[in-house]
Amino acid sequence: ENIGDVTLGLKDASGTADTLSVTLKGTSGHAAASNTIDLLTVSAIETLALTSSFRGTTALLAADTNTITSLAADTALTKITAAGSDPLSFTMSGAETNLASIDASAMTDVATINVSNLTSNVSIKTGSEDDLIVFGTTLNNLDTVDGGANSTDSTNVDVLTATVTGLTATT
Repeated sequence: ENIGDVTLGLKDASGTADTLSVTLKGTSGHAAASNTIDLLTVSAIETLALTSSFRGTTALLAADTNTITSLAADTALTKITAAGSDPLSFTMSGAETNLASIDASAMTDVATINVSNLTSNVSIKTGSEDDLIVFGTTLNNLDTVDGGANSTDSTNVDVLTATVTGLTATT
């Protein structure tokens, strides 16, 4: 069921390479609204490792996505990794001004990554399914996207959405 707001941190986050691991375990047949964290806030960590999984005996269906409506972190966060065999969706809050990379290449189900609130340039890698990356108006020539090894079926592809104005080509 919906979790609401969650704040996590480490007891001692004084290091310069701290990782916090969070596993989301949704329930099949409950839809994305029930497998949701409204706001996940993390602080004083450099890497956030997300894993998308399921609870019970049945894997999540397409409509059962593990969802983080808003993922908020302080300026310490520089990297997010995502792995798992179940659908995952998250939206960055925009406070993560030093976030440089999101690596979801270990995802074997659909990843929906919304970075439209970010002001930092970001490198995004996705996994083996047909993923969605949302940039809004923040996409620029310093951002990079690697769609991963997704489906070879031409009707199922990764999708990147952005509102683009005034880009400069880099060759």
